[in-house]
Amino acid sequence: PADVSAETVFDISGLAEAAARSGAQLVDLRRSPVVKRPVPQPLVFEALSLCSEPLQADVFINLAKLKTGRDFSLDCAFRNLLPLVAGVEQARFLRQLDRGLIDLYGLLRPDLTIIEGLNASFLGEIRPSQAVLAGVDMVALDMVAATVMGVPLERAAYLQTAAQHGFGTCDSGGISIFGADLRPIIEKFTPQKGKGMH
Repeated sequence: PADVSAETVFDISGLAEAAARSGAQLVDLRRSPVVKRPVPQPLVFEALSLCSEPLQADVFINLAKLKTGRDFSLDCAFRNLLPLVAGVEQARFLRQLDRGLIDLYGLLRPDLTIIEGLNASFLGEIRPSQAVLAGVDMVALDMVAATVMGVPLERAAYLQTAAQHGFGTCDSGGISIFGADLRPIIEKFTPQKGKGMH
């Protein structure tokens, strides 16, 4: 929330303590230096003003939450990049969100994306799923997240657009999944799968 400081969030979440133990530096993106970069093959934005830290990082890891919006839209890996758009441009960006996310991904591609779903947020409710998804293809990863929660592809239209631009695959037949069987996780979302779709 805009009225809560990053320092407060760091303290309450335990991040401040963890960073102190490991020697990591925590950054408030609202205070980050801004860098304007041209977008290669833009769909909407010729250039975007971004927080500078991810552009300077040796390795960029995107840690997202397994969640949907209350309107049953997918709100995982791609949308987790939104705070990296400088605050002065976010209102303009939100008006073209789905296509804007493709332009943003053209500039900032995480080396690894992790979607944490130990306690997923499903239609505004906490849904324990004990799931952690990870991969280097963010399109495929969001597609798997959508499948797990029963989100139809039309609620995440940007995935098809991203795939058409060669940024990854949203074809379930072309996605390799390793690890635990997803079916028990999918069942945790099944009882209310239709809620919020109308």
